Amino acid sequence: MPGQSGFGSSLLDAVYDGALWAWTACASSGLVGGGTQTVDIGGTQYRVIRHLGEGGFSVVLLVENVDTGEQYALKKMVCQRGTDMLEMAQREIDAYRRFHHPNIIHLVGHSIEPTDSMMPGGSIVSMVFPLYRRGNLMDLVAHNHENGTALGESLIIDVFRGICCAVQHLHSYGSRAGYNPPQEAAAAAAAPGAGDREEQQRFLSETDAEGNQTTPTTSSSGPYVHRDLKLANVMLTDDLDTPILMDFGSVAPARITAETRTDALRIQDDAAEHCTMPYRAPELFDVQTGAELDERTDIWSLGCLLFALAYG
Repeated sequence: MPGQSGFGSSLLDAVYDGALWAWTACASSGLVGGGTQTVDIGGTQYRVIRHLGEGGFSVVLLVENVDTGEQYALKKMVCQRGTDMLEMAQREIDAYRRFHHPNIIHLVGHSIEPTDSMMPGGSIVSMVFPLYRRGNLMDLVAHNHENGTALGESLIIDVFRGICCAVQHLHSYGSRAGYNPPQEAAAAAAAPGAGDREEQQRFLSETDAEGNQTTPTTSSSGPYVHRDLKLANVMLTDDLDTPILMDFGSVAPARITAETRTDALRIQDDAAEHCTMPYRAPELFDVQTGAELDERTDIWSLGCLLFALAYG
């Protein structure tokens, strides 16, 4: 776990796991933010209906807008003190606010609040998203597998086209016409915007053994990669016609150069954490010094996703 090691890390993990479990149980039974109680997210009141799922240090709850009655999915993340989890959560929020596309999930609202005495020094990040009752592509493929059926070719093509459009939006961010030719990328790299430069500096920025800051070189201020394209990260609208790409906690600048061995190992470790193995591009398993990574890591993942969509 970032920022922790050894016995202290195991103990801290156990404490936070227990605290999260207790919070989830209370929320599900109506004791914390459930039942008739409400939560305020970005100035909007939501009533918690029930628990939908959980994973890692997050839980997902079904909520409804108190004023309109419309239902949403509320994701709550517990960010531990002494780790970079809050920074990662903020990066995820920034990504949702940066990208706007019909095939990319929309962030309805969010809030960041300090934890209570149960988890002192931490933060709870809340994010409200539209509710997709059909679930994700993994659910659809698993359902068909259980029934001995397969997705129709036309549906596969339509869904995959929508996913590609969402990925293209990330890859072409900052360009004028949906594709960023090499000469335009070079021009952008020569004069990156302040916001993008700050994002690049945050990505994988740490200190080496001597205490010197080391950051892999990014060669463009525009394109981004999702880095975790997979069936489970694509939701479906009720009519099954529109795929919605989600989980932008893995999003990062697309073009990175590992100038040192430290850079290479850090990129490799980061990929192991954020890129699901069956979908991970080969160059991310053994990053070499001098390696130049770009949007093609997502293209590999798209191919794996298409195979899984067609053949389960």
